[in-house]
Amino acid sequence: MSICGEPDGKPTKYGVAIVDVCTGMLASNSILAALHARERTGKGQKIEVSLYETSLAMLVNVAASYLAVGRNAGRFGNGHPSIVPYTTYQTADAMIALGVGNERQFARIAEVLGHPEWAKDVRFASNAARVENRSLIDRLINEALSHDRADAWLAKLKAAGIPCGKINSVAQALEDAQTAARKMIETIEHPGVGTLKMLGIPFKFSDTACSVRRPPPTLGQHSEEILSGELGLDEKAIAELRRQKVI
Repeated sequence: MSICGEPDGKPTKYGVAIVDVCTGMLASNSILAALHARERTGKGQKIEVSLYETSLAMLVNVAASYLAVGRNAGRFGNGHPSIVPYTTYQTADAMIALGVGNERQFARIAEVLGHPEWAKDVRFASNAARVENRSLIDRLINEALSHDRADAWLAKLKAAGIPCGKINSVAQALEDAQTAARKMIETIEHPGVGTLKMLGIPFKFSDTACSVRRPPPTLGQHSEEILSGELGLDEKAIAELRRQKVI
């Protein structure tokens, strides 16, 4: 489990419009699905995506819980709405994330933290009980973790088979060995800025190699190529678009 965020728990000075990003991904998936359908039917179609509908789709299990049993959601911070303990915790020097998904794992983490009695405590003996006592078990885990550093706890937790990870800063995440191993940082020459580092491709194909072959285009770099080659406009039509400051 590798996490990127603010290791000290302080508010971040920047953010990602995650609904915008996910809407773009849904648009891409929809376009691919429509192209596949066109291969079968010979007919194209209009695609609609919206930020609002994307935000609803992103509720996933939270929405499913309400629709199935009428359970409204609360505010759990980084915590899972229906699995406990499954959130971020502060150690002596940094924050870590834990994902305890079953009773066996809870018994193991209780042992690692020096409190094997937790596994037999009626307040924590089942996930349903832990959900009811979320604030208490989270406080007890935070207290236990405060006595040692993150790296020491992570070594013990991983040895016990507990899903866990350190909360990395953006710099730490981008400089991580796994990031390099997965080729998620690419270096390319840009005509305007020279050597440019950028994110790599987050998906890999077994038979079709992916690579970053070109730098980001400059403003209007490919306008004429697209207008003439793809849309079939002649020089006069393109010149008129320029005159009207359309391009």
